[in-house]
Amino acid sequence: VSSSVGTNTAQVNAEVEGAALEVAFNAKFLADAIGATQGETITLKLQAPDRPIVVVAPDQTEYLNLVMPLRLDA
Repeated sequence: VSSSVGTNTAQVNAEVEGAALEVAFNAKFLADAIGATQGETITLKLQAPDRPIVVVAPDQTEYLNLVMPLRLDA
């Protein structure tokens, strides 16, 4: 098993509410959380760059997933 370190940027259509945040996530963990949802719409609830995000699907009230952010060193 090997791991690689790198960067990636992706853009998606979104409706954003609140202040802008700069936050990073392990792509596999975020993809797993999003992939486990059903439907075309998901909600990512963010409070701060150092707090976990909550991934929810409006049509799946029984589903909830937390994803921890990665620390961004300035």
